[in-house]
Amino acid sequence: MRWNLHEPCKRLYNRTFVQGEIVGYIGPNGAGKSTTIKCLTGILVPTAGDVRIGGFVPWKDRKLHVKRIGVVFGQRSQMQWDLPLIDSLEFMKDVYNIPKEIFKGNLEELTSTLGLKSFLNTPVRQLSLGQRMRGDLAASLLHSPEVLFLDEPTIGLDIVAKEELRHLSDLEALCQRIIVIDHGHVMFDGAIDQFNASYGGPRVLIVRLKDLSPVHLEGVDSVIQDGNQVRISLWSETDLPELMAQIMNSYPVADFALEEPSLEDSVRRIYQSLSKEV
Repeated sequence: MRWNLHEPCKRLYNRTFVQGEIVGYIGPNGAGKSTTIKCLTGILVPTAGDVRIGGFVPWKDRKLHVKRIGVVFGQRSQMQWDLPLIDSLEFMKDVYNIPKEIFKGNLEELTSTLGLKSFLNTPVRQLSLGQRMRGDLAASLLHSPEVLFLDEPTIGLDIVAKEELRHLSDLEALCQRIIVIDHGHVMFDGAIDQFNASYGGPRVLIVRLKDLSPVHLEGVDSVIQDGNQVRISLWSETDLPELMAQIMNSYPVADFALEEPSLEDSVRRIYQSLSKEV
């Protein structure tokens, strides 16, 4: 897949993707994420530039193109509101002309993977947001698409529903590559590890003590103590086993925990720095 687009914000996107690659596309509201996806799926026609996905131009070869892609838009469901979920999935079978045996195998796999069994026969209007989103995801995968686009698939979900889908939408767990944009500018395109190395926050070693002993350490970036809990920020390449051994030999330690910098925190940090520059 390749795209070279001028979005409405008049910035150039020139990116190539390979089969099997999972890419996270990150940016604040108004950055151009949904607009890009709508161009890639053939819903919108860009004012300039070109797109090739499997040899097709999405907005010119739309009928052929949509047979080979799957799409989930978090703000719009493709389910039939008054029908049971299984009927909507059967409808997708006819829309995509899915052979009976392939449909049966895919439905069984998706039902197991997404936990659909308990509500397959429930009308879509009676499903929770989390259940509906899982149904939409199943519908987008039934025809074994070559490319899957997920546009904010957890938008509007409560914290419980988001947790149900977390293992399917966690960028750090799934993506080998991320693209970070801001108002049309591609700010970063590369591996998550590379992004965290460039923009990530500190690792934090959390120490819980058996008493209220005050902790004093040298060679670390910061130490914050609240009662018997101590948070030690490690921006630099600290020898962690050596530091832990030093703490164990000097203080009555109950247990340790290590917090690695999250992708979400790294992205938040980069946008906060940009807002301060404006």
